[in-house]
Amino acid sequence: EDGIRDYKVTGVQTCALPICNQITGCVVRDIGNYGIYVVDGTGHSVVGCEVYETGDGAVGLKGGNRLTLTPSGHRIEYCHLHHNGQWTYTYVPSVKLDGVGIRVAHNLIHDHPHTAILFEGNDHVIEYNEIHHVAQDTGDTGAIRSEEHTSELQSPCNLVCRLLLEKK
Repeated sequence: EDGIRDYKVTGVQTCALPICNQITGCVVRDIGNYGIYVVDGTGHSVVGCEVYETGDGAVGLKGGNRLTLTPSGHRIEYCHLHHNGQWTYTYVPSVKLDGVGIRVAHNLIHDHPHTAILFEGNDHVIEYNEIHHVAQDTGDTGAIRSEEHTSELQSPCNLVCRLLLEKK
């Protein structure tokens, strides 16, 4: 299977890892922009990675066809994403989703100045994530946020569920 496993990447100006089918168990830190950013394709996954101290967000996934609602099958799972957004504080989330059919599950996301997960598109599943200490440096946001397009907010297929909410 095409993939990158157990790499440690540090001190790169732009996105740290190239697009490949699966990025597993990697540590990505001190990156100028996003740590990992996947555009297009199908079935790409970021699993069990730690991404921190990036200038922008941690992981971005874009894919699927919005016209036909063909899902991308991309996923981010079991990752630890923290202390990102070191130089861009707003509208650069820790996790950015754009497209159709992306899954974000079982991640720990914390210490980000703005939104933890920002999504646009259709048929995404966001579940079983633990999110804390986000949106503390900015306003007009939340832990999980849509790009506010009416069709996305009204879509019964965007599933945001099973969140751990606790007051500390």
